[in-house]
Amino acid sequence: MRACNACRSRATRSGVEIYGNANTWWRQASGRFETTQAPQERAVLVLEGYNTTARGHVAVVTEVVSSRMIIVDHANWLNAGEITRDVPIRDVSEAGDWSEVQVWNIPTRQWGVRRYNVQGFILNVLTAEAQAEADVAALEQASANANEAAVPVG
Repeated sequence: MRACNACRSRATRSGVEIYGNANTWWRQASGRFETTQAPQERAVLVLEGYNTTARGHVAVVTEVVSSRMIIVDHANWLNAGEITRDVPIRDVSEAGDWSEVQVWNIPTRQWGVRRYNVQGFILNVLTAEAQAEADVAALEQASANANEAAVPVG
């Protein structure tokens, strides 16, 4: 239950409506949301799991501090189900391309030992194809509502 609430929290804060296991978010975003390799505020950072792609992690970027540092809000990082706010994450990739990061460990007040591979950042912007589909669905719904209102009662 906590994971679902955490996913809803991230989706609400970012505007990106994707749910489920974090290791599926990047794949779910494909074709639906614009993605980038550079951080932006309100984007969802998608990390691969440590030593396995069977797990993953997502966090909402709340601030871009510099070209190599961001601040995020995320949940379940320390495995207790908590939502942690204002957590620094730094780019430690050799190329400075946000392909590898370290996360600040709040309890120990130091950078975490592990480095995490980054899949990228999901933006709250529908792809052109997804926007067209959303527009068609909205028109169909408006038409259905208009037809329903036109039916006489009695």
